Amino acid sequence: MNINKDFEVYAAQVVSYINGSQRRANTIKADILQSLEEKSAQTGETDPVKLMGDVQEVAMEFSENLDQETLNYQFEYRSKTTIKGIPLIHINKRYGGTAKGIIAIGTIAIGVISLGGISIGLLSFGGISLGLIMAFGGLAAGGILSMGGLAISLLYAFGGAAISFSVSYGGFALSNNVAVGGYASGKELAIGAVTRGRVCIFNQSGVGEYLFNINEYSREELIRSVQMVKPDISNFLLNLIRSVSF
Repeated sequence: MNINKDFEVYAAQVVSYINGSQRRANTIKADILQSLEEKSAQTGETDPVKLMGDVQEVAMEFSENLDQETLNYQFEYRSKTTIKGIPLIHINKRYGGTAKGIIAIGTIAIGVISLGGISIGLLSFGGISLGLIMAFGGLAAGGILSMGGLAISLLYAFGGAAISFSVSYGGFALSNNVAVGGYASGKELAIGAVTRGRVCIFNQSGVGEYLFNINEYSREELIRSVQMVKPDISNFLLNLIRSVSF
């Protein structure tokens, strides 16, 4: 479709007075051009000012609509139900706002169950997530369990990079006890392609006291061999060895 050049200039002038992202500017420009084309087809008029009005006035109308959309998006809700003065639910979607409640949702969220860009709670979900019990997020640090791009935990960590004192499982896994991953470093047991630990189960390389190349054992032979050097190994870890594939 051929667009009237005067329409293009007019739309560009309107957009120049409006603050917003480039994506929003392109959307507004497309709306203006469509409106001009439709009105021109109906009336035969080709002067964009006569069709829609003064450039600055039109820009002001669009800006007011955008401001209202922003206000509609930014809202805050606190439930009337409270526990020891703390809202049962607090949702704060205002820019930079902090939500504090038993259930907290916001840019920054602090609660028993929290969900936010930065989230702190017993159960925490967010971009940056800190959970006393469990944490899930891009960067997750949890007391018992954490899952994320970077997961850090006292007990169980699962992620792209996983670090824990007990069991770590990830592309890069580091643990004071058991690590499973592409690269795995576990003080007691390491399972993966490249490993480092007291007992290493690997298919590429291992550095440690007891080394088991999985290509040289059947799975049950491997289990028996590991039990010989680590007789106190738990059934959980034995099942983990059975289930892991390289």
